[in-house]
Parts: sequence; structure tokens; C-alpha cells
Amino acid sequence: MSELSYSTTSSVIESWERLKRIKNYQEVAGVTVFQRLFEKCPQARVLFGFPIDIDTNSSELLQSKRFLTHAAHMMDMMDAALSMFLGPDMDMLHEIIDELADKHRRYGVTAPMFPVLGEGFLLALETHLGESFFDNKMKEAWKETYSLLSCEMINAMSK
Repeated sequence: MSELSYSTTSSVIESWERLKRIKNYQEVAGVTVFQRLFEKCPQARVLFGFPIDIDTNSSELLQSKRFLTHAAHMMDMMDAALSMFLGPDMDMLHEIIDELADKHRRYGVTAPMFPVLGEGFLLALETHLGESFFDNKMKEAWKETYSLLSCEMINAMSK
């Protein structure tokens, strides 16, 4: 996996730590991420056991324990991945990515869903941190970081 510049790493860490200060950030930001995924990839709704035509703003979705739990879990996984990716635990990260890739492949997740999920992360960060903090420099740092992580996952899914 490629290395990130100090500037990129520090921007990602700074913004992620700020996001984590928001009460219930896992659920709050996770819902934003998955709403974007469900809006742009309706077939993802079915993977979570929802009808393909469910309204992404409906209370049926937004109050679903399964939806909220998975949204929060995704944010926890991103937190763990960032800690390993931006820290000394790269070998462990590769093992975790391989395991996650195998699970997600079996669930029916496809490579085209990853860029949309990335859009969801950017939207969540911008929405919950504000445009004045989450500026273009920070957005580019996140794009680079997410691209590296998602490419690893996609490559692992194709093994």
C-alpha cells in the first residue's frame, strides 16, 4: 500500500478526531454515509434486507436498528482502519481487509459501490464538520486516503 504525505495524514487525522467529538458520531455520520450509498446504489438496499424502492429518508429505514447498527459499525471499522493505516499496524490492517473483503464479497458487495461509499464519507465529513473546516485541502486528503483503502479492499475482494 502506498504511503501518504505528512500533510495528507495530518489532515485526515485532524478531521477524523474532530468528527469523533460529535455525540454519537458513529450513528450520526454513519447514517449520512449509508443514505448516500442507498440513494446512488439502490441495489445496496437489498443487501441490507430493505426493499429496493425504500425511501432513503423514511422512518422505516432511519429508525431501523439493523440500519443504525451497521452505520455505526462502519464508522467503527473506519476508525480502526485509519488507526492502523496511519499508524504502525499495516500488517494487521491487511489481514483485516482480507477478512472484510471475503465477507463483503459473500454478501454481494461490488466494486462500483466503493466510490459511492467514499462520496458518502466526504458528505458526512462536510455535513458534520462544516465547509469552513472541511475545506478543499482536507477533502483531497480524504479522497487520497479513501482511494488507497478502497483499492486495497477491492483488490482483496477479487482474489
